[in-house]
Amino acid sequence: MEPDRTGLEILIDKFGPIKNWTKETSIRLGQGYLGFSQLNLVYIKLTSLPPEVKYWTNLTHIWLNRNPLTSLPPEVKFWTNLTYICLYRCKLTSLPPEVKYWTNLTQINLYANPLTSLPPKVKYWTNLTKIYLDYNHLTSLPPKVKYWTNLTKINLGYNQLTSLPPEVGYWTNLTTIELNYNQLTSLPPEVKYWTNLTKIDIHHNQLTSLPLYIIRLTKLIYLYYFDDYLNSINMIKFMSHYYLRRLKYLINYCSSIKKSTNLQNTLGFHQLITDLIVLYL
Repeated sequence: MEPDRTGLEILIDKFGPIKNWTKETSIRLGQGYLGFSQLNLVYIKLTSLPPEVKYWTNLTHIWLNRNPLTSLPPEVKFWTNLTYICLYRCKLTSLPPEVKYWTNLTQINLYANPLTSLPPKVKYWTNLTKIYLDYNHLTSLPPKVKYWTNLTKINLGYNQLTSLPPEVGYWTNLTTIELNYNQLTSLPPEVKYWTNLTKIDIHHNQLTSLPLYIIRLTKLIYLYYFDDYLNSINMIKFMSHYYLRRLKYLINYCSSIKKSTNLQNTLGFHQLITDLIVLYL
């Protein structure tokens, strides 16, 4: 019995060697008819990419999601025009140092890979605006993330983070961050520089209190939190602050705080948060 052939092998049979896939080549892949600047190789049993991918120098968008890729070859260094790459639900355990050549990258989706760390070379992703890293095995972020100064959205949910580096303070354009289902015991003071933040999800961590410097985040609208670790007295102090009246949604997963009469009195009778919608889940 012949082994299963990968989707890429089938495409090579149909369109010839990869090195001959020129800018003018149009390839029918999946449901779309895409020019060579955009390439869809979703769910076609790819276990690796051949060295010939170095010829894809005009590539700007590529979808490789749902392939059992365990690594990327060094030849991806030639994808210097890349702005978007989707690698969710692959099997990547690491990223090669050659990703430093993706200097035009604005979005990357790495959802549901077994990544345990990010390489220092991600410092070269200075145009990055969105990154999805949820459902990985990350235990920390490298200090080089300080160079992601254009970042607006990051999803770090369902990892094993115990802390955030102080360099996250450079994410001054950040509007959304998801940190749910980690092991965070605190947030660094540098989050006060996230002055454009509108949404933060920190539920299912090990926070014992919410830092008062979040009050500097004057655009914050959505606050998602959970913890039976959270001390209700600290929460009352936090929620009583005048500047938190701008919050529209406080999503509360905490059963102990839900039962706190003092907190409900603070919210209801003092009316310090006039438009707040409190959802107990």
